[in-house]
Parts: sequence; C-alpha cells; structure tokens
Amino acid sequence: LHGVSHYIEFNSPGLRSVTTPAIRTQTCAMTDYKKAMSFECILCPPEGAVCNGTENITVLPGFWRSPGSTTDIYECKGGPNVCLGSGAAPNGSDCAEGYEGPMCALCATGYGKSGATSCTVCEAEDTTITYVVLIALVFLVAVLGWVTFTLRKDEVTEVSIIFRTVVNHLQAAGELGEFSTQWSPFLRALFDFQGASSSPSLSGVQALDCMLKQTDKGYSTVFAIYMSLPFVSVCLGIFVFAVVRVLKLKPVITTALRNEIERDIEAIGPQAKTAILLKRYPLYMVIITSLCVTMFTLYQTLITQSTSVLKCNTVTIGYEEVSQRLQDGSITVVQQPINEQYMLVDMSLNCESPEYLTLYTAALIFAVVYGFGIPIAFVFGYKFVNARIAKPELTKLMFTFLIGGYKEHLWFWQAVIMLRKMVLVCVIVFIGENKSLQSYCAMWTMSAALVLQIWFNPNEKAEHNMVEALSLALITITLNLSLLYFWPDMPDAGNFFLTLVLILMTLGALIMFGYFLYQPIKASVWEALGEAKN
Repeated sequence: LHGVSHYIEFNSPGLRSVTTPAIRTQTCAMTDYKKAMSFECILCPPEGAVCNGTENITVLPGFWRSPGSTTDIYECKGGPNVCLGSGAAPNGSDCAEGYEGPMCALCATGYGKSGATSCTVCEAEDTTITYVVLIALVFLVAVLGWVTFTLRKDEVTEVSIIFRTVVNHLQAAGELGEFSTQWSPFLRALFDFQGASSSPSLSGVQALDCMLKQTDKGYSTVFAIYMSLPFVSVCLGIFVFAVVRVLKLKPVITTALRNEIERDIEAIGPQAKTAILLKRYPLYMVIITSLCVTMFTLYQTLITQSTSVLKCNTVTIGYEEVSQRLQDGSITVVQQPINEQYMLVDMSLNCESPEYLTLYTAALIFAVVYGFGIPIAFVFGYKFVNARIAKPELTKLMFTFLIGGYKEHLWFWQAVIMLRKMVLVCVIVFIGENKSLQSYCAMWTMSAALVLQIWFNPNEKAEHNMVEALSLALITITLNLSLLYFWPDMPDAGNFFLTLVLILMTLGALIMFGYFLYQPIKASVWEALGEAKN
C-alpha cells in the first residue's frame, strides 16, 4: 500500500537471514488512490467515494460498486437506506437486509418490491394471492364505475373535462423524476406518486411481486399482462354491457340524437337500427365508450412499459488483464473493464440473454403498435364509425369522453396529447445516457406542447384552456429549473432553495387542480342528490 513501510527478508540455508531497511513507497494525496500493481496515483472517483491515498476506496452510503470493481461507483435509486456503502464490505458495498443484486435494485428471497425502491417481507402464499385478487377487484370496480358514469351522461361534464386534464398533467409530472439525477428523495417521491396515481402500474405492487416469486415467474409474465390490457379492455366492455343489461338501464341521449332516431323511425319504421337506443344500450355503443375510457387511462402505461424494456444499464463488475502490442513491438499488459448489461426495469435479467432478446423484440413491436396505433385508431375509428352509422350525434355520444369539451374542428386533440406523451417517454428511454440533454429535450417537447395549446386553444371554454396551459407551463418551468442541478458550482444553499421552489410548484399545481375541480364536483353532487330525491 502507498505510504506503508515494506521489508524484504533474505534467507539461505546455513546463513543468517538479512532484512533490508524500511522501503517506503511514495504516499498518494488524500484525494487520490493508488492503482493496484503500479506506482500510479489516480484521482478519487468524483462522486460517492472517499479516498485516503491507499489502494482502498470507501464507498459512501447511497452508492454501490461491484465486489470486483474498484473505481466504478453507481448511485442507488433507493438511497442510503438501501445501499449502505462500504461498511463491512471493503471489496464492494453493502445492501440493506432484503436487497441484493446490482445497485441493490433486486429484492432478496422472501421479499417483494413495494413502491419504486422498497423491499418488504412477503406474506404467506395464500395471503399474497388474496391481496392480488382484492387489488384486481378494486381496479375493476373503479373502471366499471368510470365507464358507467360516462355512459349515463348525454354530454361531457365539467368534472370529466378538468379531471381528464388532471390525469394528463399527473402522467407527465410522474415522468419528471427520470430527467435529473439530482432530485431530492422527497421531490422524486412526489413525482413518482403523481405517476402512480394516474397510470395503472403493476410495478411496486408488493403482493404481486411476491406471488410471482413464489410461483417462479419472471418479468416476462408482468410484461405479458401489461401488453394484454387492450384485449382485457374489450372483455371489460362486454362485462359492462352485461351489467347494463341486467340493470335494464336505458341510454341517456341528447335531444339532437333523439330527433335523429325519431326521423329514422318515421322513414323506416320501428325496425330502424337506431330505434334500439330508446330501449337499451347496443353492444357496440358500450364497447366503444369503454375503450375510449380505458385506452385513455392505459395509454401512458402501455408506452412506458413497452419502451422501458428497451433500456439496459451497463455495470462494470470487474477488470481483466489484456496483453497489447505497442508500436515498437513490445508487449504491455493493460486492464480492461468487464461489463454486464441488465434490463433497467428488472436487473435480474441480463440484456445478452436469449430471454431478453425475445422480450426486446416483442417490446419493440408493441411500442410501435400501441404508441402510434392507439391515437390512429381513435382518429380513424371516429371517422369510420361516423361514416358507417351516418349518425353524427350518436358518434359524438360514444366518443364523448375523448372529444367532449374540444372545439368542433379540433375534436382529435386528445390524439395530439397522446403523441406528446409518447415523445416524452421516448426522450426518457433513448436519451438516457446524457441527463442534461435529456432534460433539454423534455423541456423543448413540453414547450412545443405549450405553444400549440396557446396557439390553438382547443377547448371550447376559456377556463379549460387556461387550466391546460397552466399545467404545461408548470411542467416546462420545472424542467427548465432542473437544469440548474447540472451547474457544478451550485452552492448547498442554492440547491436547497431550488428544491424548495420545485416542491412548492408541484404542490401548487395540485392545489390549483383542486380549486378548479371543487365547484364542478360540488354541483354534480347536488345534482345527484336532487335526482335521488325525485
């Protein structure tokens, strides 16, 4: 070790042993470490480590390195409570109990992922399955209620329009945590909460993660569940239709649609196809309405989960000595890193394995099909249905959840928002190596969306345009301010003040939406109570 005295002892049979005077190597600076098997002093890794001039590098809590690596330090998403630093592991770094794997990103046997980074002890298998079933039932009831509520309105309500904007905002805000490595843990958790509350996700559902481990299922099963959700939505539409028929609910239709139906009956007679709308919901109407609600809810989830599989994380696990021939013909030995690539969403899966290559191909196909297919299906589906049934008012009623509240000539605006979501997710996945450039691209994307919103004002009511514009402006400003985190000379006080401002802006956005939702919700409640009394 640098700075340590070394002695050489010579021994020979029949002769007295001789020990040399102390041989002391040159001490490296306290900001350096000694390269093994050499006299070279190298500057300590810039983040997550402390050096003392010797060959030892101490990893700080909140960071991780492989047992076979000396200089490659990685920040842990779980923070210091998950990655304990060097501790009792001088040749690597420690993970907290229940965590293991690269960057302590995996849950150990008997533990399940709870939230984005936490691992908690799994319950018994029967209890775990019960929890999963209950979670599925709650989700099913929530979607069923949302679809039924939409079916029972002859036009889009104030609550639906603003709630739709809130969901769009929360889904975009939920992605903000991916754009900077400098977010505070609380701010990152705040962003993650907004994303989890607006986009259905199986990630972080501890009961499901435990059940998959107990049944020896991997991430491929989770991916298959995600990608099958559009087909599940069709089945859900059929289920809603069955519920509506059992309850013998009659369609709630507009005056204009009723006039269209009556004209059909006068011209064709009681056998007119639209006459059924005066008695019960037809299957195609329930399924189209269900798909509008579910695809709006699931679009962000589908593109996020399909594209996240495409992203791998490179980890240096050690070094190997390789001989190289120099120009003068001599041979020298150099150390080259041994790298492994792991799928970012599940670091138990090596990106060079056959299983991952199969998953990668499927993810690429689904990312294109769902990313472009759903907005295109909405636009062309609307036109096709309108041309097929030749009843504009009926078409508007079925697609009211997606087109309601927008100007007549901008009925397709929700498809524009979907494409914006896809661009934002692609920025996260494909520009992940350069965090600064990633933040710039995200800011430009949201700035372009803000310009389009202000230019076209797609909503019929000015207050709805204002809410949408404020939402986009807050996200754009947040991304703009986050660039200051990349300023190398940022003082601690400035970092604290910047974080405080971003937290207040995020909370302010939620308060703003609450304010705009209060009056419409209050009016809807009083209206429902009045109808119940009558």
